[in-house]
Amino acid sequence: AAKAELAGSLREAAKLAHVYAEATTAKISVILGNAYGPAYIALAGKNAGADLAYAWPSAAISPLAPDAAVTILWADRLADTPRAQLTEEYKATLASPLEACKAGVVDDVIDPAATRDVLISAIDLLSSKRMPTLPKKHSNMPL
Repeated sequence: AAKAELAGSLREAAKLAHVYAEATTAKISVILGNAYGPAYIALAGKNAGADLAYAWPSAAISPLAPDAAVTILWADRLADTPRAQLTEEYKATLASPLEACKAGVVDDVIDPAATRDVLISAIDLLSSKRMPTLPKKHSNMPL
């Protein structure tokens, strides 16, 4: 049952990523918490085709989970420093939303209380978005 459930969730995730990639509407993402790995890359970031991407100051944004990143990037420091401390340092430095903003991964770090106003402004800005699409009979949806 676990294998079937995993296969089903992977299939649904692939369908969701496909629909998101094919969408021609305005795409705005707000990263509220942890955004790690392939799910973040496929669904939440600028690389996924988001027109605008925002993050809250509490967000952690990384292509790898912080534990994995610490193991790979800071393996030499693991002998002297506890993993939990290095993981928190990684989240505060390399996985911080400010670093993501500097790298162009998100457009801005926003105050959680201002999220509604920021989204209204973004929708207003993108209201005239038009994407020319070539005619096609059907898409190539993963199943």
